[in-house]
Amino acid sequence: MKLGRYCELHYFTNRGLLEASHSVFISDPEALVMLPPDEDGLCVFIPAGAIRDPATVVKDEDLTWEEFNEAALRMIAAMKVYGWPTDRIDMHIDFWSALQNHRWRLAPDTLKQRALLLYQAQQRRDWHLYGNTPHGWSLAKINQKVLYLARDELFDEQLVSITLQAPAITSSGSSGASHSRSVSAQKRSASPTERTGGARKRAHTIFPCCAVCLGRFPHRVIECSRSRTWDDRHQTFAERIDKALWSKDGKLLLCAAWQREEGCTRRKRHARHICSGCGSISHGAQQCPRVQES
Repeated sequence: MKLGRYCELHYFTNRGLLEASHSVFISDPEALVMLPPDEDGLCVFIPAGAIRDPATVVKDEDLTWEEFNEAALRMIAAMKVYGWPTDRIDMHIDFWSALQNHRWRLAPDTLKQRALLLYQAQQRRDWHLYGNTPHGWSLAKINQKVLYLARDELFDEQLVSITLQAPAITSSGSSGASHSRSVSAQKRSASPTERTGGARKRAHTIFPCCAVCLGRFPHRVIECSRSRTWDDRHQTFAERIDKALWSKDGKLLLCAAWQREEGCTRRKRHARHICSGCGSISHGAQQCPRVQES
């Protein structure tokens, strides 16, 4: 902070300040700290820097909104204490105020709320890297196109977590032998009611298809690089470039929201409403006739 460098908001949250208050000698990593006695009753001294746990630092995008609000006010105060230029302080005030007053802040769709935090984290990190270069920019005004990409990134991550929960399927469409035996054993031990309920639940579980290969099998859809569709019958129409969807000729940025089951309702859009599976303008990937049947 003193040098105007990037610093995680975590350190300015209530949780971060509490952790800092418990970190003895944290400012002097070479100071010796005594560990609890071992089995032989001997005490061991190690450098304080060796006990610091970087895993306890929460990334900006993983903060709650309450923690974000705590940290933003304190960081602004710290900027003033350390003599940051007034224009930079005002830019951060405008930036964080715009996020807090954005229409997505109280949206019922939690992905939109999380997208604001992800956008904040990405933009602030990038600004500290490039802010003082000819390619620098002001954070004060929210770039709605980049914000949409942040939401699409979260949606794709959610899609990955859903598909990875599905049982592994072989190319013949059946699970492995060991999986089949375990399922059979479960069926034998389950009551008729449980078996009926479980079968009904599985029958109604439909996993979204990948926007690139149109397959429903478990794989990291956000990184899918297949050149042909799931059944090897067609060339894939789209590809992932930095997690965004582009037509393979590189000319069209495709709307990721359009590929979802519910489609896209944006009146102003920066990407094309074209199916990433076949290139049709009449539907998205989830309704594509080439999609793997559920």
